[in-house]
Amino acid sequence: MRQRDCFVANVCEPFLTFLHREPDPARRSHMIAEEHALAERAALWGGTDKVCLLPVPLHTAGLLESRFGYRIEARILGVADDRLSRAIRGSRGAIAWLAAIGQTTQLSITSYASTREFADLLDSLRARSVPFSADHTAVQSDGLRVIGRIETKAGFRQVAATLLDGLACNLPEGTTCESAEAALSAARLICRNTSAAVLKANDGEGGFGNVVLSASDLTHIDGAELLRICPFLGLVSVVEAYIPYVTAPSVEFFVPPPPMSPAPTYTCTQFFDRNNYFVGLRLSRTDFSASWYEPLLEFGRRLAGYLQEQGYRGYFDVDALVTTAGELFVLEANLRRTGGTHVHDFAQTVFGDGYGTRVEIVSRSITIPPQSPAEALHRLSPMLIDLETCSGVLPVIVGTAPQGSIELMVFSEDTRGWREACAGAVRALSVGRGGA
Repeated sequence: MRQRDCFVANVCEPFLTFLHREPDPARRSHMIAEEHALAERAALWGGTDKVCLLPVPLHTAGLLESRFGYRIEARILGVADDRLSRAIRGSRGAIAWLAAIGQTTQLSITSYASTREFADLLDSLRARSVPFSADHTAVQSDGLRVIGRIETKAGFRQVAATLLDGLACNLPEGTTCESAEAALSAARLICRNTSAAVLKANDGEGGFGNVVLSASDLTHIDGAELLRICPFLGLVSVVEAYIPYVTAPSVEFFVPPPPMSPAPTYTCTQFFDRNNYFVGLRLSRTDFSASWYEPLLEFGRRLAGYLQEQGYRGYFDVDALVTTAGELFVLEANLRRTGGTHVHDFAQTVFGDGYGTRVEIVSRSITIPPQSPAEALHRLSPMLIDLETCSGVLPVIVGTAPQGSIELMVFSEDTRGWREACAGAVRALSVGRGGA
């Protein structure tokens, strides 16, 4: 019986409690919609033959099937319930659809993130005798507990401090606080020795929940004002010294069940906008010779071993910063598929294991004139990636085109190549629309 990956694209699910701290209902709905939109990346997870359950339409399926030989069956649940796993569990149609596919293929079900709702979904599928396997990402109580601990900024700092011995990397100076007033007091202490402090929501993600305050800012701000500026901060926060940096590397690992060993999947450098929100990443052969590469990889190995011992199964990454002096600081871990998992999976599928020596890949959001997803795909069709030359673009998220943005993967030999390709994509999407 043929095995097929089945991906539950529950991208919004792990962040809902955090996002609901946004007091403005319109902005909160917009942020949740942005998380749902990322589910289009599921088309690129794993190999070419897959089943996907998503909250939003999968606009790139036809392109991937015609151009690269993918075979994708997708079911769209909608966003009436922002917790996709719960929406699937409550949908007789979705359960029957999975059961029918499971009669002819061996389904291996996994998700963007391991959550309590996803664990409940797997239990429900078993109870309804839907045939599937979830060996490598089985959600167990131990795994959920370690996610709840390490995904917090404070929990990561506590564990990382025990793993850094002998490595050429550090944690930023910092402390955990349990009120806005305590966070401000800690920030003032830190600013005696540095230019600014970063106050981070303990459960923040993607840069949301972080605020940078200088020593002068701290002279005229109180706890109420801090929470007005950053409502995501919450009661528990981590305050760290601000680290001026020149690059922001990250490494992802996959943690299988023992006795198999964890292994790195990809290494990248990340892009952030002026508000410090994540907007993209680059996979480049130059990373392998960077001074930060080996110590970051070794820290990732140590953390992977710890997570495996604690019962975690699945993907995680470690985010870091490198200063002008070459100092490496580890900041946090994300225990889920990451912003580059789809990039690695696609590149490995079409180029093979050695893709990192052949091509430089950038994945990032670009701003465009509003247009339909179909028009965006049509306009980009002359620029699509050529597998022989390892150059061109691949649309990833196009459901957001009516709102004026899409996500692209860009393939080239070097930095100049991907910059030119990005600019070319923007021109192609703008001509005749008040752009170029």
